Amino acid sequence: ERLFKVLDSLEDGIYVHDEHRRVLLFNRAAERITGYSKEEVLGRDCHEILGRSGLCGSLCRFREDSPGLLSRYEQEVRFATRDGEDRRVEMAVSSMAMGSGRPTQVIARIRDVTEVVTLREKLDGRRRFHDMIGTSPPMQEVFDTIRPPTTPCS
Repeated sequence: ERLFKVLDSLEDGIYVHDEHRRVLLFNRAAERITGYSKEEVLGRDCHEILGRSGLCGSLCRFREDSPGLLSRYEQEVRFATRDGEDRRVEMAVSSMAMGSGRPTQVIARIRDVTEVVTLREKLDGRRRFHDMIGTSPPMQEVFDTIRPPTTPCS
């Protein structure tokens, strides 16, 4: 119970599934990031829920069968929340050997990086004008002079 409280206090989403992709643990941050409640995912095949959104799917090494022990891998994933909102997450996945003949389980950490990616893209766009790139203040002034003004939509 104490471990579940600790996991629920994290900002990163954590979920664990078994060798049959049945979700065994889904913390509060995973709920917030994906839009799915713990009750909706626990005991279900993670691909039924999270695979449809793009969170796993073709990149998942558990797509077909249990691959046994996996080395840790990380990837940035674009997916849609339960409500269809476009999100970006950094995902780190590794397997856990449970020992004494017990099957392997997989633990995944998801970190919402949507705002960071959006700001990075805006900054990159600010430094570009058509196919020209300029980061110096004088170039930024030139870009600002020739860039059409942005007006809010009414």
